[in-house]
Amino acid sequence: MSAHKYKDKSHKKIAMVHYSYPPVIGGVEFVIEGHANLLSEIGYKVKIITASGGEENRNKNIEIDKIEEIWGGNPIVKNSFTKKGRVRKDVFDWAKRLMKKKLKSSLKDVSVCIIHNIMTMHFNLVLTAALYDLMNEMQNVKFIVWTHDLSMINHDYRIRFRDEYPRVLLKKFNKHARYVAISEERQSQMASLFGIKKSNIRVVPNGIDVKSLLNIDDEIWKFAVNQGFFEKDFVAFFATRILKRKNIEKGMDIIRELKKRGLDVLYVITGPPDPHNKEAVKYYEYLLSYRKSLGLESQVRFMTNVKSSAGTKLRIDTRRLRNLYRLCDILLLTSSQEGFGLPLLEAGLFRMPIFCSDIKPLHEVFGESAVYFGLKEPPGKIADKIMGVCQKSILHRNFKKVMLNYSWPAIYHKYMLKIIT
Repeated sequence: MSAHKYKDKSHKKIAMVHYSYPPVIGGVEFVIEGHANLLSEIGYKVKIITASGGEENRNKNIEIDKIEEIWGGNPIVKNSFTKKGRVRKDVFDWAKRLMKKKLKSSLKDVSVCIIHNIMTMHFNLVLTAALYDLMNEMQNVKFIVWTHDLSMINHDYRIRFRDEYPRVLLKKFNKHARYVAISEERQSQMASLFGIKKSNIRVVPNGIDVKSLLNIDDEIWKFAVNQGFFEKDFVAFFATRILKRKNIEKGMDIIRELKKRGLDVLYVITGPPDPHNKEAVKYYEYLLSYRKSLGLESQVRFMTNVKSSAGTKLRIDTRRLRNLYRLCDILLLTSSQEGFGLPLLEAGLFRMPIFCSDIKPLHEVFGESAVYFGLKEPPGKIADKIMGVCQKSILHRNFKKVMLNYSWPAIYHKYMLKIIT
């Protein structure tokens, strides 16, 4: 579920038009930034056409083109109306021609133009009218009207002269554009306002930048994506060095049982064997052989043999360990011996369900707050315990729902790809 899986080779340039762009704070601004970063990563060239913002943009594939008249408070825009809101026709027409000229120049090398909110909001009607005309005139550009809000149905706004030009454009469908709503509710409202069928409006939900929000390291994110973390039914995790007393083969047996039950699962073990401990190295070699005998090469990953983007061994430091706790679903600790059991505390801090060996030190640490299993307990029985907890967990379901439906790569793959191509 990575954007890099959907690399675009056409080198299209996509423009997005809105009143402002981050670091200006706002829900629409954050969505546009998410779209811009995602499309840039996929390989599109992106242009932001706006009046303000963009000062913190460091992405060379995202161009910021500022047009001061896009700001609704611009004197040219304000002077196009009387104090009562009536159109000063000569001034308005001149302002619209100026706006069209600047927009047309900015769009000359653009294949797709996504207009956020401007066609249904009253904040700059000169801009709305100019874009409406350009949709009719610039047939070489694919215009997409991306709708978050509707002035005409919002009781917080008192829209006067709503049946007069240019305000009437706020409820007028343009056949030369594609229309997008951010929810089915908005889709229904737009269809009613425009007097069209809902099928003429596609629904594309907003998304979130999971990697940034969870503060995930680039290397760990790449590993998680390549291993298909987010499509798995769940990812089990064991933060440990490879020592015989960690009883890692028990975890493999449990994973095999989960696989038999039709679940798509992954088991991630962080630490390497101690190179100075011959027994640990032998145990690691045994684990690799045992994994192969179970047919679990794709389901059990030792991070000690994961390479970084530079081709070197990926080092799991404190930050990356924290990242893995955030992205994995359960702790599966199978030790036959422990002096304390620090991973229990770490997993507890990250609200991660804990499944661990029924040994005294672990009881001392976590009491009845973990799900315990006996060292001789059949792996199938343990697998059933794990399934029972995970399938009932609202937190687990919510996390998977966000990852599979509302991360930006998921939004692109499920919705945007069909619209912009």
